[in-house]
Amino acid sequence: MAFGRIAGMALPLIAATLAATPGLAEESGRCGMYPDAVYATLYAWSDCLLRDIGEKPLWHGVTHRDYRQQIRFTFTQGHAAYTKVIDFAERPDRTGILTLTHAAYEDGVATIRERRRYKVSAADVARLDALAVATGNWDFTTGSWDGDEMYMHCQILDMERVNADGYRYSSVNIGCNHPDKLMPLVDFLTGLAKLQPSADGRLY
Repeated sequence: MAFGRIAGMALPLIAATLAATPGLAEESGRCGMYPDAVYATLYAWSDCLLRDIGEKPLWHGVTHRDYRQQIRFTFTQGHAAYTKVIDFAERPDRTGILTLTHAAYEDGVATIRERRRYKVSAADVARLDALAVATGNWDFTTGSWDGDEMYMHCQILDMERVNADGYRYSSVNIGCNHPDKLMPLVDFLTGLAKLQPSADGRLY
């Protein structure tokens, strides 16, 4: 379900005002996985679960000094009913390592249901980089593929990258919106993780 243009514009403005208040991230129950500008988007619902399963905030920098870049795609269904995380890191030799984690809160406890790891060839890393350039996904400092629309009850995809150029974030309501320009990047990275969409293409 999508709220109209007015709601899509007004709610982020309200959140942006609140996010400018020092300490809001802590006081509002946010868990620090994203910078304040990201919380102003009203998404980032995976925030605390990411922290609770041991993920690190990428906006602080790469999590290993030798990594050339890291990309994290976080799919969140039903306000953190479950979360699937693709964490990709490029190594100094331009190969990569990719980890897929499926996690959820069970009886209030963050639980990892499944974790798989894959090696990524230098050729696939180069293809991933080329697709990111083609989509323009990392042209955002912080932004959304949904424009002024705000969707509820859709699976959210938070997309992050950190490299020598700094931290970038964008998001899309992947359960309701499949931008033609973005999907080649999403399809390629989920393919590397062997993560398949549901039959109707709405959920991962």
